[in-house]
Amino acid sequence: MWDDPKKIQIDDKLHILITPEPPAKNARILAGRGKILYGKCDYNGALNAYSIAISSVNDFGIFSCNLTPQHLSNRAMVYLKLKNYFFAYIDANEAIKIDKYAWKAYYRKGQALEALGFFSMAIDCYDECLKHIPEDDEKSKKQAQKDKEAIQDKADTNQMDHASLSSYHPFDSDPPNFGREYFTGELNRFIWNNALDEEFNHDKITDPKSAELNHWKTIEELQRFFLKQAKKEYKTKNWKQVIYYVDFMRAFSIVQDDWMAPGLMVLRALAWTQLGKDLYACVDYSEAVNKCNSIIVSFHQGFCFGAYYEEKRWIRFTKTLANVQILELAIKHGFYSHAKMLVNVLDKWIYAEDQGPRQNIRESMMQSLGEVMNSIFQDKEKDDVKIWLDKYEVLKKVLKKKKEDEYKKKCSEPNILLFLDSYIDKKDTSGNKRIFVMKPWEDDSQFYKLAQTLKCHYQNAWKEVFPTVKDWNGAVKERKKSENEARLKQYEKEEKEKESKLRK
Repeated sequence: MWDDPKKIQIDDKLHILITPEPPAKNARILAGRGKILYGKCDYNGALNAYSIAISSVNDFGIFSCNLTPQHLSNRAMVYLKLKNYFFAYIDANEAIKIDKYAWKAYYRKGQALEALGFFSMAIDCYDECLKHIPEDDEKSKKQAQKDKEAIQDKADTNQMDHASLSSYHPFDSDPPNFGREYFTGELNRFIWNNALDEEFNHDKITDPKSAELNHWKTIEELQRFFLKQAKKEYKTKNWKQVIYYVDFMRAFSIVQDDWMAPGLMVLRALAWTQLGKDLYACVDYSEAVNKCNSIIVSFHQGFCFGAYYEEKRWIRFTKTLANVQILELAIKHGFYSHAKMLVNVLDKWIYAEDQGPRQNIRESMMQSLGEVMNSIFQDKEKDDVKIWLDKYEVLKKVLKKKKEDEYKKKCSEPNILLFLDSYIDKKDTSGNKRIFVMKPWEDDSQFYKLAQTLKCHYQNAWKEVFPTVKDWNGAVKERKKSENEARLKQYEKEEKEKESKLRK
């Protein structure tokens, strides 16, 4: 169900893992939110939720069910409620182009054409709908037949030019601040105009409607694309470009259980280190750890499925890696007392004895992650986590030889000290927790500005669709319910096919 973690080699021995989101996860949650809002007659809210879902994914989900036509068909249903019949027609028609068996899309296209006065075309759509409705869905068959008979003898009273039905652009039905152009247009043109996509050679593109739709990348496809680009740039030691591409990916990564974030933050931290920006690196490593913790919380709350396996697979790996790198930077800058405090914290986590029969976290990680990673990469390489734990032991030996802090002698950046105070939860003289807040990195480049603009667009849209955590959790539950229903239908279908074969 998940893509394998993407492996990026740091040097001859060490590597990191970046785990892509479960396919179309956010699109399904958005669709769940759209369904909830539609049920509450909040049609504008449902329209926005389905629109972000359409921008997010354009591939096959579980059970060989293409999600894009579902979302388009559902948005057509919303447009019918809003009485925007032309946009309903566009979405239903586009859904049918992708899935010629989408009977609900045929039905909604027929409803839209009927409202626009194209009765003869509407009848054809109802006929197609009736061909593809499941045999056991008598209610839907009766409704489609009834609607067909109601206009059987009506003459067309077209309310718009017939040519408009074929001269539209698929993006015409996208809401201005929730559509594909708004979220992904600039990045797509960035790829095309900088010749980054070898499969698409084209003159400079400025009009969002001038490129062929089959080369348009959705949010999910853009994240995968820029992950590949970041990997290439890391190999060529183009550190600034790595940071820019990570920021492009993170512009669309704002949810609590964001699977890509820990690995991406580690990748960006490594690039900062190469640029001599160790404070930024420390902050990114700490965010990677915090994101791992957030995902673990989501596991325990039941909002992530496949939890235990996935946790063993890569969260502990990334959490170990990030903490070891922070320790190394603390030692590098002469903050030995803080480094020793961090070792005390890490030892309690790594060698925790609360694992019962499984002995401790270290041995658990060695066994489980070794097995999983070997199966992923299909080689006999040394256990991934063990490499970082070996490095941890080496750093501890180095640290034992250090008696007094040397950060003043090394002229280290004082903000690293403030960061370490906050990270290891050191209290001030009044017994209060120290909080470190760093001014965000800023850049005058087109890359930085584009990433910030996209992040702003996506965050604002997301907040409007999910005003509260309760709304998000409700959509997650709706997604699970829909997936369980899909599993049941798939199972019933397979059982019927088995029975049919046995009869033959």
